[in-house]
Amino acid sequence: MNRVFIRDIEEIREFVRLHKSDDYFDTILRKMMR
Repeated sequence: MNRVFIRDIEEIREFVRLHKSDDYFDTILRKMMR
């Protein structure tokens, strides 16, 4: 994986922790999986 990609994932995890939005995180993962 690209370092930038990993860095983005870490930022997303922090965002999820702050907002506690699991659905939002799942949606992003599904978009990436496509």
